[in-house]
Amino acid sequence: MLRKTRNRTVWAYNAITLELINDPFNSIKKAAEYFNVDYRSVVRHLDTGLASKKGNYLLLFFNHELIDLKRKELINNLKLVKNETRSLSL
Repeated sequence: MLRKTRNRTVWAYNAITLELINDPFNSIKKAAEYFNVDYRSVVRHLDTGLASKKGNYLLLFFNHELIDLKRKELINNLKLVKNETRSLSL
């Protein structure tokens, strides 16, 4: 799966305003580098419609440009990714 997704174009949107952040990224790796996260984080949230916090941004990642209908749907139904940090039990 990683090989198929590594060279995908990534569109990163501000989850609150749905404005495109930067130009589309030519790869998942470039998007990950821009937001200073591991590329697996981008892969995990790509096309989920779930907003995730990356650095100072609340983001949505897609492998295509959003059309107006999808934007309206997302604004009306914004959902956040749950905290992925897990405690270790000793």
